Amino acid sequence: MYNGRMSGLRHRLIYDYDGTNWNIIVDVVFEELPVLIAQLEKRI
Repeated sequence: MYNGRMSGLRHRLIYDYDGTNWNIIVDVVFEELPVLIAQLEKRI
C-alpha cells in the first residue's frame, strides 16, 4: 500500500519540485508517516 505511494511522492519531490503541493507533503509527514512507523514497529 505505502510502497507505491512513497515512491510516487519521492518522484514528485525530485522531478516536479515546483509543482509539489506542500499541503499534501505536510499531511503525509504529520498524519500518515506516524501511522506507518507504528505499523512497522509492531512487526519488529
